[in-house]
Amino acid sequence: MVLICVRSVADRMADVRKVIAGWKAGSDATVAAANGYAAAPVRNRAEVEEFFLRSIETVYGVLPSANTADKREQSTLAWAADLIREIVKYWNAEEAQFGANWWVAANVVTAYLQHATEASRLGINSDTRVYADPTGVGPTPPTAPTPGWT
Repeated sequence: MVLICVRSVADRMADVRKVIAGWKAGSDATVAAANGYAAAPVRNRAEVEEFFLRSIETVYGVLPSANTADKREQSTLAWAADLIREIVKYWNAEEAQFGANWWVAANVVTAYLQHATEASRLGINSDTRVYADPTGVGPTPPTAPTPGWT
């Protein structure tokens, strides 16, 4: 039995147009989200450090309670504090150049994951994208002020 393709070139072109339109819509949504993050200022240092902590937990797992008496968990907390200090170094450099906004905060986390020795040692490489899914995978930076922020 021989199967013959009966689709016309016009049908194929219509499919190609649909694929391109879908790609463009996804690209436009990504640009809109990035612009929203860039327009949303970080209001204080504690806010951005909390975001960095949640980002670390997204990649490496939830951290133990700060009140733990377990030596192993205390070591994990010390390690996380070192990571935050490293990420803050990236933040200080980026903030000075581009300002304190959520796009910079997301870029700082991505830069750390892609370039830091500790991230490489733990197997987190350039394929890691905390913000790969704009629909909510990973911590999402706030885009509007929350009442009570100073």
